[in-house]
Amino acid sequence: MTERVMGNIFVRTCDVLQKKGGRIDGDVHNFDHVTLILRGAVHAVKKKRDGTVMVDRRIEAPACLLIEADMLHSFESLEDGTTAWCVYAHRTPQGEVTQEYNGWLDAYG
Repeated sequence: MTERVMGNIFVRTCDVLQKKGGRIDGDVHNFDHVTLILRGAVHAVKKKRDGTVMVDRRIEAPACLLIEADMLHSFESLEDGTTAWCVYAHRTPQGEVTQEYNGWLDAYG
């Protein structure tokens, strides 16, 4: 996983998805963020905390998926070479959006 500060956002590359069958399991954040599928394809699952399934489907690049706060989300790569990035606004320790990176990595999940 590579993490980059880019202006007023934080970008995490999902390197584990580069190989077919690579998985990101059961991640939850207390804020909205976007996952960009730049190349390849993933099987995406997005669930509310009560287990209600909101998304359970193949997503092919180029695409983006909004991951709302408190939404359990997982991805499985369906092709070698799949490239995906999670994009976040910078956060303070209190979880509020800030325009500058403050070095507090716990804000980024």
